[in-house]
Amino acid sequence: MKKKSLILIVAGMSVIVASQFITHFASTTDFFSGALLGIGIGIIFLGLVRLRPKTAK
Repeated sequence: MKKKSLILIVAGMSVIVASQFITHFASTTDFFSGALLGIGIGIIFLGLVRLRPKTAK
């Protein structure tokens, strides 16, 4: 489970880096750059939530 979480975190960072490269070298709309940034942050958040240990009831 920990390995999948780390893969999600790395994938989210890769999406954010790719979006920054795309917006720097190509003319994109604000919606497109914001959508890519939001997707990257969402993937990182999903990886962090899965990394958190389960709480006992």
